[in-house]
Amino acid sequence: MKAHRKPVDRLQQKRQILEWQREDYRSINSALLDFRRNIVSPLRLSALFLSRTAESSNPAVVTATAPSTAANATYEVTVHQLATTAYKTSTESISKDPGNQIDPDATLASQKHLFAVPWTEDPDGFIRFTIATYSQDGSQKSETFVVDPEAESLNQVLKRISASSLSLSAFYEASADKVSIATRHTGNNNPQGDEINFVDGDFLTQALRLGTAVEAGGTDASLTLNGLEITRAANDFTVNGVNFRIWETGTATVTVSSDTEAVFRQIKNFVDEYNALLDRLNGELREPRYHGYPPLLEDDKEKLTERQIDRWEEKARSGLLRHDPILSKIVTQMRNDVYNPVSGLEGGFSHLAHIGITVGNFSDQGKLVIDEAKLRAAIAENPEAVAQLFNKSGATYEEQGLAQRLDRALDAGIKRLTARAGDDTATMAYDPSFLGRQIREVDDRIAQMEKRLEQLEDRYWQQFAALEQAIARMNAQSAWLMQYTSGWQNQ
Repeated sequence: MKAHRKPVDRLQQKRQILEWQREDYRSINSALLDFRRNIVSPLRLSALFLSRTAESSNPAVVTATAPSTAANATYEVTVHQLATTAYKTSTESISKDPGNQIDPDATLASQKHLFAVPWTEDPDGFIRFTIATYSQDGSQKSETFVVDPEAESLNQVLKRISASSLSLSAFYEASADKVSIATRHTGNNNPQGDEINFVDGDFLTQALRLGTAVEAGGTDASLTLNGLEITRAANDFTVNGVNFRIWETGTATVTVSSDTEAVFRQIKNFVDEYNALLDRLNGELREPRYHGYPPLLEDDKEKLTERQIDRWEEKARSGLLRHDPILSKIVTQMRNDVYNPVSGLEGGFSHLAHIGITVGNFSDQGKLVIDEAKLRAAIAENPEAVAQLFNKSGATYEEQGLAQRLDRALDAGIKRLTARAGDDTATMAYDPSFLGRQIREVDDRIAQMEKRLEQLEDRYWQQFAALEQAIARMNAQSAWLMQYTSGWQNQ
């Protein structure tokens, strides 16, 4: 049967090679997809090249951020006053005896006798009160609270106030034996009076001693920006597209300029990743093929050590994509895309060499080399022209930017590789790729041959059994003859 299994063994080895090829194709396909999605696609966006940086001479006073739409400018900022929240605090201790304070986590009913001023409950035994406050747009809002003193504690009531739609923060501090209620947003949102008002009920005004509390805070931010007097309800605001955040009173200068370093890093990262991808593709195309090292069968592996198996399979897997036409076309297209000039550009940057990026010598196999000083100077001189070199749209290939060309080339390469080997989500049953179909065909041939081998082995066993029966009969006859002849000689 060993001799008859030779064709099956060869099919098993062929199947293993097809699986290895499919794995290699899919791995390269994933690398192309990552490069396209994470490196090439961002270069197609103008915002990347037009990014701005906002630097403050005194970050302790003011900081700023600038989107790509902001204009380059300088802002002289003098902060006179910060925007603050409004708050009210109990004017006196709310406990009757400082040595026997209330327990804020016990029910209000159990603690009522410890309050300096008890509250009034409605006929149903509930505590009711209403709080009114103001939003930053100046609109008033109010909410009425109904409290069950038999079930709720002071901390639970204050938590309900903090979780309400009034945008308030309320808490009890045991060391001071007082309650504080403050707005969550800053600014003077009610110029005619207090921002926090207790409309009815004596629980807040009497029991919590907030009725005569003088409201503090609630101020607008006040600053001078390039000679303009500005008032804002919050400490972060936008002027001329720049987002400012003030921290304390004082003066500072904010300078908005092109973020050349961010653009430089992105382009350098593109060159590094492009070179790494090109290295990998060229490595696959030039990897040597060792035809004397077929895939190992299970019987072969039993005779070798793990290290010997690894070294054998390393050579068996080598060069499976050597001179592959799909990879060769991808490499050629990528090299053409990045080094052919872009027509119809203004600003003088129609070729990578114009911004300090050139192709290395012949041994580098198309890898790019950066003159960092020249690249930084080009970005600082005309970032819009650098952006056009990469992301310009055009009706013809010559008019398209480098990133636009690469995106199309990578998309075509990914589709060809997927048609050849499928993707990582494909299963054997539903993989419509070329290699997937080949593997299924080999599996069918193996199954057919295994069935024939099984039949052949059964036939051999039947022949062997018949032979054993014939030998047994011959042995019986031989024994009878020996016995007969032995008896005749004795006579």
